[in-house]
Amino acid sequence: MNKTFAMGLMTAALLSSTGLALAATNDVGGGRVDFYGEVTDVSCTISVNGQGSDASVYLAPVSIAEVSTAGAFYKATPFTVRVSDCAAAGDSIDDGSLSVSWVGGNLLQGASGDAAGYLANSLGADGANIQLALSTATSLDSTTRIIPGGEQAQSSADTTDGSSALFTYYVGYVTQTPDAVTAGGVQSYATYQVEYN
Repeated sequence: MNKTFAMGLMTAALLSSTGLALAATNDVGGGRVDFYGEVTDVSCTISVNGQGSDASVYLAPVSIAEVSTAGAFYKATPFTVRVSDCAAAGDSIDDGSLSVSWVGGNLLQGASGDAAGYLANSLGADGANIQLALSTATSLDSTTRIIPGGEQAQSSADTTDGSSALFTYYVGYVTQTPDAVTAGGVQSYATYQVEYN
C-alpha cells in the first residue's frame, strides 16, 4: 500500500511540475492592478445634477462673435452637488458640517493671474484658445472664481435641511485671447471632494 501511495505521489508531483513548466512557457505577460478604498466614520450619498457622484454638465454653445472680451465668463451654466443620507452616529447636516473642495482637474498648464484655475480644453485642436472656469456665481471675479487645488476651492452649502446639503456652482467659457479662439468642441473636467467637518 505504501509503495502504491508513494508512486502515486511521485506521478502527481511529476505531472504537476510538468504542468507548471508548460504553463510558464505559455505566459504572455501580466501586470499590476492597484485598488484603493477608505474606511471613514461617515458615508454619504452624493449626486451632481441628479446623476450620481460622477456627472456631465452641458453648456450652451457660444459663438466666436460672442467671445470678445478677455477674462469674461460666457454662458454660465449652473450645476449642483447634493449630499444626503450621511450616516455618522445620527448627526444631522447643518450649515457647517459639510464642505466641497475642488481638488484638481484638467488645469490649463502655466496659467497664472486671472487665468489661474482655468480648465484646459481636452479636445486638442478643437475649440482652440478657449477654456472653462468654475465659479460660485454667474459672474467670474476674484471672490467667486474657483481655482481647483487653490485657496478659493472650498465652499460651504447654500442650503441645508438637516438631512441634505446643496452646493450650487457655475461653469462657463473663458479665454485670455479672444481673437485667437477657433470653432470646435470644448471638454474638460474638475475633481472634487466632500468633507464632513
